[in-house]
Amino acid sequence: MSLDFFYRATTAVTLVCFLGACHTADYTPQGLDLALNVSKKLQRNTDGSVSLTLSGASLNNAAGAVETFHKLADKQFGSAPYTYSYTVGHERAKRTVTKSERVKLSATVAGGTPLAPPVPEELKRPLNPQPIPYYVPYGGGQSGGYFAGGGGGGEVIAIVAAVVVVAMIASAVAKERAKSKPASSARPSSNSIADTFKTVTRTETEEYGSAKLVLRGTARATSPSTLDPSRTIQILVPNDTTFQGKLAAGSGLAAANATAAALQGWKTEVVRSVTTGSGYVVKPALIRWADRSDYSMSGNRDVATVEYELQDAASRRTLQRFVVHAAQSTMSMTVGGDPGDVLKKEFAKRWSVYTR
Repeated sequence: MSLDFFYRATTAVTLVCFLGACHTADYTPQGLDLALNVSKKLQRNTDGSVSLTLSGASLNNAAGAVETFHKLADKQFGSAPYTYSYTVGHERAKRTVTKSERVKLSATVAGGTPLAPPVPEELKRPLNPQPIPYYVPYGGGQSGGYFAGGGGGGEVIAIVAAVVVVAMIASAVAKERAKSKPASSARPSSNSIADTFKTVTRTETEEYGSAKLVLRGTARATSPSTLDPSRTIQILVPNDTTFQGKLAAGSGLAAANATAAALQGWKTEVVRSVTTGSGYVVKPALIRWADRSDYSMSGNRDVATVEYELQDAASRRTLQRFVVHAAQSTMSMTVGGDPGDVLKKEFAKRWSVYTR
């Protein structure tokens, strides 16, 4: 055997093993970590519950995120029943930032008293101004002193009147200029005036980066439900799901029929709508329904992941919530099977854990 042949054979075997791992990568938590780049955060709470957060830059498969959540919860509680709740959605990273802003305040005296408005010049004049005295040292009258009459003061009166008129015109022009001139923004020179601006600081939470798919869930241990075997169990047909981007027609009915077949010894009815009665209701919801007919050629397996809610038919109160994850055995050579075949077996195991 040549060294080249040995090298080629080893490479071929390695490639086959790698492809096989890729085919089954989405059915184990470790494989999901690799396939979906999942970041896990697990926290054990004081009340015995477990909080799980799944996120990742490449996490764009909601079904895979839900499967990983249940697999991790199964690992925490073992074979014991547990109840759960979770949310799946796109989120952006968040950070806390500090922002500052200058806010303008009204000018105040240092003691806190608002400044008085300026008094117009007109209001500063006395209400009853006295007449302007005109002193004439040489008057034509007999009394002299202040001119009160007489023929000699006419020229003086005319001169004084002209001066008054000129003064009034100049004052009017000055007022008009003052009105048209913008108000001065200069601060008063008094040291008793406080600052007119204040810096306000506040903290805000802002989002940044690209949105990522995030699952947040909580699981806690619960006790099995005791059921009356004489009552009828209604199995509601769920909506069909999609597989490889196409509608898996009939997948909902197939899941309901497989569930009914697994409940051996119970009175079951597969229904499209629930009727109120004295029995129980089983509501499936399809997470994944992979019906692969080319298993023998590609190595892909049939997979069924179904969430179930068990209710009391009369009150519609939820008794249990659980998930069944079933996958075709890697050693199986069945061709043309159905995910319902593997679901039936796994559902019977799960039902025995959650009910008695």
